[in-house]
Amino acid sequence: MSDSEVWQAKAAIVELAAKERMYRDTGRWRLMEASYYHDSHVRVSWFNGSGHDFVKASSRMVQDGQKWSSGLHLVGPTSVELNGDRAVADTGCTVNRRHFVGDVELDSVLFVRHRSMVERGTDGIWKLRSFRAVYERDQIALVVPGDTVHVDKARLAEYRASYRFLSYFTELEGGVVDSTLPGVDRPDLVDEVIAEDEGWLAGGSYTPRL
Repeated sequence: MSDSEVWQAKAAIVELAAKERMYRDTGRWRLMEASYYHDSHVRVSWFNGSGHDFVKASSRMVQDGQKWSSGLHLVGPTSVELNGDRAVADTGCTVNRRHFVGDVELDSVLFVRHRSMVERGTDGIWKLRSFRAVYERDQIALVVPGDTVHVDKARLAEYRASYRFLSYFTELEGGVVDSTLPGVDRPDLVDEVIAEDEGWLAGGSYTPRL
């Protein structure tokens, strides 16, 4: 590749990383689905499966009467490692959501890195082969100053430090917590993700653990 071709490829991949999240937040499901290959793999806190099934599951999470998702993803910057028609993209992201504990409104902020295997097809279009989150930390804040809320600190201490409030609200809302996600408090799991990404980038294969 010439320098110009490298920069064009990297720009397309950075745009893909941003637009996939924007499509998700704004309910543009067809365009979000088009960001993934059919045999792609997604693993985040609440989902482990194909990219297209991830899009369908995401669309079902939008509440009746609403067009957009309750979550807001702010992404960037994205770094790209390129090898011909393959690339690995690493994107910083904050995930913002609103919750209720009784009648008290809380905002949660989750800090993650999204690592993706990206491949250019014969049509010249880059799409996602994988999309996996690496968890860093999270926090909560009151929406209305002066409100008070009780958080069960003993229960909170049982969760992984890299996504403890996410785990807390997941269980409060009836979900199941996955305690095996890659996060900064489990660097061994992060190293596994990075090794798989780098092995694929070098021309190897990738078999997701579903």
